[in-house]
Parts: sequence; structure tokens; C-alpha cells
Amino acid sequence: MTVRGTALVVVSAIMATLGSIAAGMASALVVGAVDCSPVSCDLRDAKLDGEIDSSTVLKIGRLIAQTEEAAVQSKTVASFSWGIELDSPGGSVPAAMELGRLLRKKRAWVIGPSGASCNSACVLVLAGAVERLVFGKVGIHRPYLEVPKQDVTPDHVGSLYQATLAEIRDYFREMNVSEQLADAMLRIDPEHVKFLNDAALASYGLLSTDPIEKETADLEEAQYLGLSRSQYIERKQVAARLCPGRFGNPDILTPCYQAVMKTGRVPENTPPAPDFAKYGAPTRN
Repeated sequence: MTVRGTALVVVSAIMATLGSIAAGMASALVVGAVDCSPVSCDLRDAKLDGEIDSSTVLKIGRLIAQTEEAAVQSKTVASFSWGIELDSPGGSVPAAMELGRLLRKKRAWVIGPSGASCNSACVLVLAGAVERLVFGKVGIHRPYLEVPKQDVTPDHVGSLYQATLAEIRDYFREMNVSEQLADAMLRIDPEHVKFLNDAALASYGLLSTDPIEKETADLEEAQYLGLSRSQYIERKQVAARLCPGRFGNPDILTPCYQAVMKTGRVPENTPPAPDFAKYGAPTRN
């Protein structure tokens, strides 16, 4: 095994948390419901509340499996255009990365509701989502190591942190998030969580749709509508100008958006957009 590989194994073994300094916290509560229509089965009202560990990944994986099984039984398709609400102080770094990769694979999005927080390792889950709607707080700080039994030396601690930094950088690169976020984490003491405002979240790529997901979704929609790419872009511009949305992007669930993309114009008496007020106002730290 390489030196870096050995260091990563040690990091995984002794770095129990990235952000949950309080010991003995319970594993996160995970809830969600499978809802089937004549067309598809969806995962509804999914929420993660608490510390992230390996059991958290299993719980969410179980909900996804139940959705897929229900789709097979109902002879429909499993639709994973769903989101999960996050309210977590952090937890296991390996578990958070595994969960982030699972969300990315299933093209899921994340909501940080008003009054909720996503701190430390939870940020890794946020990075994994294909889209992030942040109304609460997002906090970062340096990972801390449990007190070892062997002698503590700067060289040993330095090698562990370099391995950790490399692992987190690789993960962010995989998720198309700025690697500078990993560097920013390492500069913040564990006892001083730094909360990121909208400008910081946007600069790291955490307040937007993943660019690969965006391109994939655009191509799928253009193909479904039978539009050339230039026609599709023109209609998207009309929808962005005339239909309700957030951060300059129209809400694709509104009748306004659906009408524009199908016909190129907004029909009269278009119903209002869905009410997302329950999630509160965008974060302003």
C-alpha cells in the first residue's frame, strides 16, 4: 500500500467526524414516502435530520430501493426528480461522500430549509446533489482528529491532513465543485464554524445546478420536445424572462414554463407558480 493509501486508511479510522464535536450524537433520522401515479413512482418528502453515518446511507438507499421496487410492481418507472431536505451538524466523512455519490447517481437535489443548517461533512452531501436550494445555513471548518494513543508529532499529523485534503479535493473535483472549498475548510478551526453567504456558496459552485447535469437535462428536454439546440435556447430565454423562478432560472414545474417550451409563448390566464414559502427566504449571512 502507498504512503498516501496508508494515511487515508488511518484518517478513515480515527477521524470519526468532520464537524460533530459533541460526542454520543444519535444517527440521523431519515424519512420519506413512495408515491406512485399511473406514470411513475416518486420518493416524496425525503428528509435527513441529524448526524451522518454509515446507517444514514443505508436508510436513504433503502428508500430508493423501495421506490424502484414499487415502480416494478406498478409497471411504471422510478422517477428520481426528487429532493431531500438536509438539517445536519456533520458526521462521518466517508459516509457523507458515499451519500453524495448516491445522490449524484440518482440525480437528486437538496433543500436546506430556512432555520436548518448543513455543516461540516454535510457540505460533502450538498456537493453531491445535482442541484442545491439553500435557504438555511451552510458551515465549514477543519476536520479534527481523535486523540491518538501514540505520540503526537507534527509530521504524523501533517501527513494525515495532507491525505485528508487530497481526498476531499478529489471528491469536489468529481462533483464539479471548486477544490478551493477544501482549502477553505482546512483554514477554519473546528471550534469556529464559518457560515457561507450566497456569494461564497456561488463561488464554490454550491448554489447552482451541476453543469454536467444541466447539459444532460437540456439535451434530454430538447430531444423530448423535438427542438434543435438553437430553438431550445431561444425558448429557454423566453421562459427565463417571462416565467417565475429563482436566481434567474425559471421553475420548470410551472404551467408558464411548460407552455413556453412547448409552444414558444405564454398562454393567457397562466396559473401561478407553486408556493415555496415554507422553505423561507434565501440565506443572507
